[in-house]
Amino acid sequence: MLSKLITHEAKRIGRFLLPVFGALLILTALTRVMEAVCLGWQGRAPLWLSIPTAFLLIGTLFCSIFLTAASFGLPVLHFYRMLGQEGYLLFSIPATISQQIWSKLLSACVWMIASLGVFFGCLWALVLQPFDMMEQIKLAMFSQLNQSWIVLFLIMLVFLFILTLVGNFLYAYSCCALGMQFGTNRLLATLVLYFGIPVVLQIVALIGIVITGAILAACGVFSTFATAQPASLCVAFLGIVTIVTILWDVICYKITLYLLSKRLNLV
Repeated sequence: MLSKLITHEAKRIGRFLLPVFGALLILTALTRVMEAVCLGWQGRAPLWLSIPTAFLLIGTLFCSIFLTAASFGLPVLHFYRMLGQEGYLLFSIPATISQQIWSKLLSACVWMIASLGVFFGCLWALVLQPFDMMEQIKLAMFSQLNQSWIVLFLIMLVFLFILTLVGNFLYAYSCCALGMQFGTNRLLATLVLYFGIPVVLQIVALIGIVITGAILAACGVFSTFATAQPASLCVAFLGIVTIVTILWDVICYKITLYLLSKRLNLV
Protein backbone atom coordinates (compact mmCIF):
# COMPACT_ATOMS: atom_id res chain seq x y z
CA MET A 1 0.00 0.00 0.00
CA LEU A 2 2.86 2.36 0.76
CA SER A 3 4.27 2.00 -2.74
CA LYS A 4 0.86 2.72 -4.26
CA LEU A 5 0.47 5.83 -2.13
CA ILE A 6 3.95 7.04 -3.08
CA THR A 7 3.23 6.46 -6.77
CA HIS A 8 -0.08 8.30 -6.57
CA GLU A 9 1.43 11.29 -4.75
CA ALA A 10 4.48 11.41 -7.04
CA LYS A 11 2.28 11.47 -10.14
CA ARG A 12 0.08 14.11 -8.57
CA ILE A 13 3.06 16.39 -7.95
CA GLY A 14 4.67 15.56 -11.27
CA ARG A 15 1.66 16.68 -13.29
CA PHE A 16 2.37 20.20 -12.06
CA LEU A 17 6.18 20.25 -11.81
CA LEU A 18 7.14 18.54 -15.07
CA PRO A 19 5.84 21.39 -17.28
CA VAL A 20 7.78 23.83 -15.07
CA PHE A 21 10.89 21.67 -15.54
CA GLY A 22 10.42 21.85 -19.29
CA ALA A 23 9.87 25.61 -19.29
CA LEU A 24 12.98 26.20 -17.18
CA LEU A 25 15.15 23.97 -19.37
CA ILE A 26 13.93 25.71 -22.54
CA LEU A 27 14.54 29.17 -21.04
CA THR A 28 17.99 28.12 -19.87
CA ALA A 29 18.94 26.78 -23.32
CA LEU A 30 17.72 29.93 -25.06
CA THR A 31 19.48 32.16 -22.54
CA ARG A 32 22.72 30.19 -22.88
CA VAL A 33 22.61 30.52 -26.68
CA MET A 34 21.98 34.25 -26.46
CA GLU A 35 24.78 34.64 -23.90
CA ALA A 36 27.18 32.84 -26.23
CA VAL A 37 26.18 35.12 -29.10
CA CYS A 38 26.64 38.22 -26.94
CA LEU A 39 30.04 37.04 -25.70
CA GLY A 40 31.08 36.65 -29.31
CA TRP A 41 30.74 40.42 -29.68
CA GLN A 42 33.34 40.85 -26.87
CA GLY A 43 31.29 43.27 -24.80
CA ARG A 44 30.00 45.30 -27.74
CA ALA A 45 26.75 43.43 -28.41
CA PRO A 46 24.01 45.58 -29.97
CA LEU A 47 20.81 46.37 -28.10
CA TRP A 48 18.74 44.04 -30.25
CA LEU A 49 20.82 41.18 -28.80
CA SER A 50 21.50 42.31 -25.23
CA ILE A 51 17.92 43.33 -24.36
CA PRO A 52 16.31 39.96 -25.30
CA THR A 53 19.15 38.19 -23.49
CA ALA A 54 18.46 40.23 -20.34
CA PHE A 55 14.74 39.45 -20.49
CA LEU A 56 15.47 35.75 -20.99
CA LEU A 57 17.81 35.77 -18.02
CA ILE A 58 15.19 37.47 -15.83
CA GLY A 59 12.55 35.00 -17.00
CA THR A 60 14.86 32.09 -16.20
CA LEU A 61 15.50 33.52 -12.73
CA PHE A 62 11.79 33.89 -11.94
CA CYS A 63 11.06 30.42 -13.31
CA SER A 64 13.79 28.98 -11.08
CA ILE A 65 12.38 30.71 -8.02
CA PHE A 66 8.88 29.52 -8.87
CA LEU A 67 10.13 25.95 -9.32
CA THR A 68 11.84 25.79 -5.93
CA ALA A 69 8.87 27.41 -4.19
CA ALA A 70 6.37 25.08 -5.88
CA SER A 71 8.49 22.02 -5.11
CA PHE A 72 8.10 22.77 -1.41
CA GLY A 73 4.69 24.42 -1.32
CA LEU A 74 2.78 21.92 -3.45
CA PRO A 75 3.48 18.83 -1.29
CA VAL A 76 2.68 20.84 1.84
CA LEU A 77 -0.57 21.99 0.25
CA HIS A 78 -1.46 18.36 -0.54
CA PHE A 79 -0.82 17.39 3.07
CA TYR A 80 -2.92 20.32 4.30
CA ARG A 81 -5.80 19.30 2.03
CA MET A 82 -5.52 15.74 3.34
CA LEU A 83 -6.55 17.13 6.72
CA GLY A 84 -9.67 18.65 5.17
CA GLN A 85 -12.28 17.30 2.78
CA GLU A 86 -9.81 14.98 1.03
CA GLY A 87 -9.17 13.24 4.34
CA TYR A 88 -12.57 11.55 4.33
CA LEU A 89 -11.44 9.59 1.28
CA LEU A 90 -7.74 9.14 2.07
CA PHE A 91 -8.26 7.97 5.65
CA SER A 92 -10.90 5.47 4.56
CA ILE A 93 -8.49 3.41 2.46
CA PRO A 94 -6.65 0.46 4.09
CA ALA A 95 -3.46 2.39 4.94
CA THR A 96 -2.01 3.37 8.29
CA ILE A 97 -1.41 6.95 9.36
CA SER A 98 2.35 6.43 9.17
CA GLN A 99 2.02 5.18 5.58
CA GLN A 100 0.05 8.29 4.67
CA ILE A 101 2.76 10.51 6.17
CA TRP A 102 5.68 8.61 4.66
CA SER A 103 4.12 8.47 1.20
CA LYS A 104 3.77 12.23 1.06
CA LEU A 105 7.15 12.81 2.70
CA LEU A 106 9.14 10.54 0.39
CA SER A 107 7.50 11.76 -2.80
CA ALA A 108 7.97 15.37 -1.67
CA CYS A 109 11.67 14.82 -0.95
CA VAL A 110 12.28 13.08 -4.28
CA TRP A 111 10.64 15.88 -6.23
CA MET A 112 12.46 18.53 -4.22
CA ILE A 113 15.82 16.87 -4.92
CA ALA A 114 14.92 16.64 -8.60
CA SER A 115 13.93 20.32 -8.62
CA LEU A 116 17.16 21.35 -6.94
CA GLY A 117 19.09 19.24 -9.44
CA VAL A 118 17.41 21.02 -12.35
CA PHE A 119 17.89 24.39 -10.64
CA PHE A 120 21.62 23.95 -10.00
CA GLY A 121 22.10 22.38 -13.43
CA CYS A 122 20.62 25.48 -15.02
CA LEU A 123 22.73 27.67 -12.72
CA TRP A 124 25.85 25.82 -13.82
CA ALA A 125 24.91 26.18 -17.49
CA LEU A 126 24.25 29.91 -17.17
CA VAL A 127 26.91 31.10 -14.73
CA LEU A 128 29.52 28.58 -13.64
CA GLN A 129 30.31 26.79 -16.89
CA PRO A 130 30.66 29.84 -19.20
CA PHE A 131 33.09 31.57 -16.82
CA ASP A 132 34.98 28.42 -15.64
CA MET A 133 34.12 29.00 -11.98
CA MET A 134 33.95 25.35 -10.85
CA GLU A 135 37.72 25.04 -10.35
CA GLN A 136 37.82 28.24 -8.28
CA ILE A 137 34.97 26.97 -6.10
CA LYS A 138 36.73 23.64 -5.53
CA LEU A 139 39.98 25.36 -4.60
CA ALA A 140 38.24 27.77 -2.23
CA MET A 141 36.34 25.00 -0.43
CA PHE A 142 38.83 22.12 -0.31
CA SER A 143 42.33 23.55 -0.81
CA GLN A 144 43.15 23.11 2.90
CA LEU A 145 41.81 19.56 3.24
CA ASN A 146 43.35 16.24 2.31
CA GLN A 147 41.46 13.61 0.33
CA SER A 148 40.15 11.64 3.33
CA TRP A 149 38.78 14.75 5.01
CA ILE A 150 37.11 15.82 1.77
CA VAL A 151 35.28 12.49 1.41
CA LEU A 152 34.12 12.53 5.04
CA PHE A 153 33.11 16.18 4.79
CA LEU A 154 31.04 15.59 1.63
CA ILE A 155 29.34 12.51 3.09
CA MET A 156 28.33 14.43 6.20
CA LEU A 157 27.10 17.37 4.13
CA VAL A 158 24.94 15.13 1.93
CA PHE A 159 23.53 13.31 4.96
CA LEU A 160 22.82 16.62 6.72
CA PHE A 161 21.18 17.99 3.58
CA ILE A 162 18.81 15.00 3.40
CA LEU A 163 17.97 15.30 7.10
CA THR A 164 17.33 19.03 6.73
CA LEU A 165 15.12 18.46 3.69
CA VAL A 166 13.09 15.83 5.55
CA GLY A 167 12.90 18.09 8.59
CA ASN A 168 11.55 21.03 6.59
CA PHE A 169 8.66 18.96 5.29
CA LEU A 170 8.00 17.30 8.66
CA TYR A 171 7.95 20.68 10.37
CA ALA A 172 5.39 21.96 7.86
CA TYR A 173 3.35 18.77 8.33
CA SER A 174 3.40 19.15 12.12
CA CYS A 175 2.23 22.76 11.81
CA CYS A 176 -0.64 21.60 9.59
CA ALA A 177 -1.51 18.91 12.14
CA LEU A 178 -1.40 21.40 15.01
CA GLY A 179 -3.45 23.92 13.03
CA MET A 180 -6.01 21.18 12.42
CA GLN A 181 -6.95 21.40 16.10
CA PHE A 182 -8.38 24.91 15.59
CA GLY A 183 -11.30 23.84 13.37
CA THR A 184 -12.39 26.45 10.86
CA ASN A 185 -9.45 28.70 11.81
CA ARG A 186 -6.93 26.03 10.86
CA LEU A 187 -5.32 27.97 8.01
CA LEU A 188 -4.60 31.01 10.17
CA ALA A 189 -3.39 28.82 13.02
CA THR A 190 -1.11 26.86 10.68
CA LEU A 191 0.49 30.03 9.31
CA VAL A 192 0.96 31.54 12.79
CA LEU A 193 2.56 28.33 14.03
CA TYR A 194 4.76 27.92 10.95
CA PHE A 195 6.22 31.42 11.21
CA GLY A 196 5.95 31.87 14.98
CA ILE A 197 7.65 28.71 16.25
CA PRO A 198 11.01 29.50 14.55
CA VAL A 199 11.07 32.92 16.22
CA VAL A 200 10.60 31.37 19.64
CA LEU A 201 13.14 28.65 18.91
CA GLN A 202 15.72 31.19 17.72
CA ILE A 203 15.36 33.15 20.94
CA VAL A 204 15.71 29.99 23.02
CA ALA A 205 18.67 28.82 20.92
CA LEU A 206 20.40 32.19 21.27
CA ILE A 207 20.03 32.09 25.04
CA GLY A 208 21.29 28.50 25.10
CA ILE A 209 24.32 29.38 22.94
CA VAL A 210 25.24 32.31 25.18
CA ILE A 211 24.95 30.22 28.34
CA THR A 212 26.83 27.28 26.81
CA GLY A 213 29.56 29.60 25.51
CA ALA A 214 29.98 31.17 28.93
CA ILE A 215 30.27 27.74 30.57
CA LEU A 216 32.79 26.50 28.00
CA ALA A 217 34.84 29.68 28.31
CA ALA A 218 34.92 29.33 32.10
CA CYS A 219 36.11 25.73 31.74
CA GLY A 220 38.87 26.72 29.32
CA VAL A 221 37.53 24.61 26.45
CA PHE A 222 37.99 27.34 23.84
CA SER A 223 41.76 27.35 24.41
CA THR A 224 41.94 23.80 23.07
CA PHE A 225 40.29 24.88 19.81
CA ALA A 226 43.38 26.93 18.91
CA THR A 227 45.51 23.79 18.61
CA ALA A 228 42.88 21.63 16.88
CA GLN A 229 42.85 21.07 13.13
CA PRO A 230 40.28 23.17 11.25
CA ALA A 231 39.05 20.06 9.43
CA SER A 232 38.38 18.20 12.67
CA LEU A 233 36.52 21.20 14.07
CA CYS A 234 34.33 21.33 10.95
CA VAL A 235 33.53 17.63 11.20
CA ALA A 236 32.74 17.94 14.92
CA PHE A 237 30.45 20.90 14.23
CA LEU A 238 28.66 19.02 11.45
CA GLY A 239 28.26 16.03 13.77
CA ILE A 240 26.58 18.17 16.44
CA VAL A 241 24.30 19.82 13.87
CA THR A 242 23.40 16.39 12.46
CA ILE A 243 22.42 15.05 15.90
CA VAL A 244 20.27 18.12 16.60
CA THR A 245 18.63 17.80 13.16
CA ILE A 246 17.81 14.14 13.75
CA LEU A 247 16.19 14.99 17.09
CA TRP A 248 14.18 17.76 15.45
CA ASP A 249 12.99 15.45 12.67
CA VAL A 250 11.91 12.80 15.17
CA ILE A 251 10.01 15.35 17.27
CA CYS A 252 8.15 16.75 14.25
CA TYR A 253 7.29 13.27 13.01
CA LYS A 254 6.04 12.09 16.41
CA ILE A 255 3.87 15.20 16.83
CA THR A 256 2.34 14.71 13.38
CA LEU A 257 1.79 10.99 13.91
CA TYR A 258 0.18 11.50 17.33
CA LEU A 259 -2.18 14.26 16.20
CA LEU A 260 -3.30 12.37 13.11
CA SER A 261 -3.73 9.13 15.05
CA LYS A 262 -5.37 10.44 18.23
CA ARG A 263 -6.78 13.89 17.48
CA LEU A 264 -7.84 13.80 13.85
CA ASN A 265 -10.22 16.69 13.19
CA LEU A 266 -11.34 16.86 9.58
CA VAL A 267 -13.36 19.84 8.41
